[in-house]
Amino acid sequence: MRLVKASALLILAVAGCTPEDPPVPPPPPPVAKPGQPMLPPVGDVQFREWSEVDDEKFIDLPAPAAAPVALKWDFSPEKRYGYSFNESLSQKMVREANGKRASNTAREKNTGVFEFVAGRDHTALAGSKIQTQEAAMNDQPIAKESFANKPASVSECILTEEGGLESKMKQGMADARMYFQSLFALVPGTRELTPGTIATRLAGYNKVGRYECARLESEFEISTDKAAERILLRGRVIGYFAIAERKFVRASAAVATSSRGNALSKENVWITSSLDAVTRYRVRLLE
Repeated sequence: MRLVKASALLILAVAGCTPEDPPVPPPPPPVAKPGQPMLPPVGDVQFREWSEVDDEKFIDLPAPAAAPVALKWDFSPEKRYGYSFNESLSQKMVREANGKRASNTAREKNTGVFEFVAGRDHTALAGSKIQTQEAAMNDQPIAKESFANKPASVSECILTEEGGLESKMKQGMADARMYFQSLFALVPGTRELTPGTIATRLAGYNKVGRYECARLESEFEISTDKAAERILLRGRVIGYFAIAERKFVRASAAVATSSRGNALSKENVWITSSLDAVTRYRVRLLE
């Protein structure tokens, strides 16, 4: 019994000497955000030559005797128009961080379709579907399996007969608003883009296939200058609009782009990205 009692007393003594739980340490101070580096200036972006936009030659026509006062789509109920789409892109990308620099070149070819379905109110639901077909990095082909199963970029807009545009839906990487606003620019004069401006002029008349067309030339520019982003884009477009049938027969664009941007990584390091690219795209009427 004495042993048991001594053990109990020893336990009580030890328990009485147990120190209190240590206090919870305060949270570490927030990591200071490093100062953002200065963005380099954008590249020397020039409008591409008109011959680069569309190098095909068509028969010149005199101005029609009964030329319309204004060019307008024919979006009579149940009218439908389809266009094939082809795009090629070449670009140079540079990334810099902590004194290190990586540079790559890339090429890409995309194809798709554009469709216009007229409603009862003389507007059309305009949809596009675009998907990558070929890609290369530093002149080495990229395996098609890496992008073949990715969903296509899909967009929908409401288009008026005068060319007014209202965006409805976008899925994927490509934003088709720029394609609709540039390739199908219809009204002569200068208009606002989202963002930027586009100027369109009537540049004569041509026989394109079986269609007598007005040739429309456009120049557009988009510019952004923010602390973490700079973009300068300049493009030219040639479109052929069938006067009697009131629809585009074909349209082509050549666009030069330069962008600079800063982004903070998970490691709290600023990464400066530079991109310079030339893009060419075209739509053709599907008969």
